[in-house]
Amino acid sequence: MNRSRSEDLHDITELPGHSLPLDTLAIIRFRYDWAARSMAGRRVLEIGCGAGIGLGYFSQMAAHFVGGDYSEENLRLCANVPGMAGNLIRFDAHALPFPDESFDIVVALAMVYYLRMEVLLAEVTRVLSPGGSFLFCTSNKDVSGFVPAPHTIAYHSVPDLARLIRSAGLVPEFHGAFPSSGGSVALSLARGAVKNVAKALVTAIPGGERFWRRLRHRAEGDRAALPPDIRDVPAPAEELRRLSADAADRIHRVIYVTARKS
Repeated sequence: MNRSRSEDLHDITELPGHSLPLDTLAIIRFRYDWAARSMAGRRVLEIGCGAGIGLGYFSQMAAHFVGGDYSEENLRLCANVPGMAGNLIRFDAHALPFPDESFDIVVALAMVYYLRMEVLLAEVTRVLSPGGSFLFCTSNKDVSGFVPAPHTIAYHSVPDLARLIRSAGLVPEFHGAFPSSGGSVALSLARGAVKNVAKALVTAIPGGERFWRRLRHRAEGDRAALPPDIRDVPAPAEELRRLSADAADRIHRVIYVTARKS
């Protein structure tokens, strides 16, 4: 039996109760805090709300909030979030079911690589009000040892994102956070080079990709369960670093993008 894309996307969603490394939990909490800071008094749309761990947070911060996801399974979980009745919609982000200039903020956290970026940007630009912003974050494909997630369509470097965003008529600003090795730039690159060699050797053998993922999980250290509300995860003391739009970033694990509509 063929699986639907809705089921596939549910399978890779970060679900409450999942055991995750502590640094992964910190990254998840940080992205919600980052997006929430821009929401006060604004009309907000979240694309790809997943299992709804941020719905309570965002709906409390925004003047008006709508959450949506392509996965029917995810939206059934979101329906359990108090106060969200009538504010959840199933949609395809390639064809947003909203009139022009409906929102001041559109948010898409850790999910743009499942979409066709040019189509997504065109739709987001259409539904944004003048002066509004598209906030999204993405895994950094240029960090050494990067492994793409299942079912993804494409990852983009910072310069590629800048080109795509500008082509959509938006003005991009980039920040990075969570350095890949916690050391200096030179040390990060050196460690990454060693990691890349090891990954290439392991994944070259049959079954190596799966074995490499198991090695990564073992190296991740202590873990904890993802709660139903992301605000129950301690906020990390991480800081954003401004990035050039003209150069690939090879240090930070996560890229944070603000694309403003003039």
